[in-house]
Amino acid sequence: MNAWTEPLRELAALTGMRANAGEPVEWETVASEFGFVPPDDYRALIDRHGSGAFGCYFDVHGPDDHLYPLERDLWNEYFKDEWEAEPEHAPKRAGARNATVVRWGGTEDAHVLVWLVEPGRPSREWLIGLQGHDGPECEYFEMSTVEFLLAFVKGELRSKLLHPFDSVEDAAYLQWSAIRSRQV
Repeated sequence: MNAWTEPLRELAALTGMRANAGEPVEWETVASEFGFVPPDDYRALIDRHGSGAFGCYFDVHGPDDHLYPLERDLWNEYFKDEWEAEPEHAPKRAGARNATVVRWGGTEDAHVLVWLVEPGRPSREWLIGLQGHDGPECEYFEMSTVEFLLAFVKGELRSKLLHPFDSVEDAAYLQWSAIRSRQV
């Protein structure tokens, strides 16, 4: 069993995540397009539950989602420009400034969530970056994607930028594919 399996089960139970209603992701194609394989726990979340949003607020982007895709190029340049202009908001870990920045999520009020894909570092060790809606201030987290999401949903994420839901019940997970299938 993987270290993220139980946290993913807990996250799914707390937020009412359902089985993925969308098409399966071809991770080999994602790897060839991006030059890396996303973290195991993120892939499991997408494979089992699809991309979507917690409480219609906190978006989890999917590699095959046309409206909310994983994004690299725009965000990589943006963050590196921000770090150059205001180095106090750059990651402190050696090598992280050379990382490829990939947006994997965000909030409806413009918070941005990224992975810092460091060359030669396993995906389970990538930093998660959180930029507040006012930018360029950033916080960095040494935890997996699912651990981050679970801490946020449970109100246990230590962040000055991202405020928790009022209650876990407010964090219901809605899949984008299920939402779109109901639209006329």
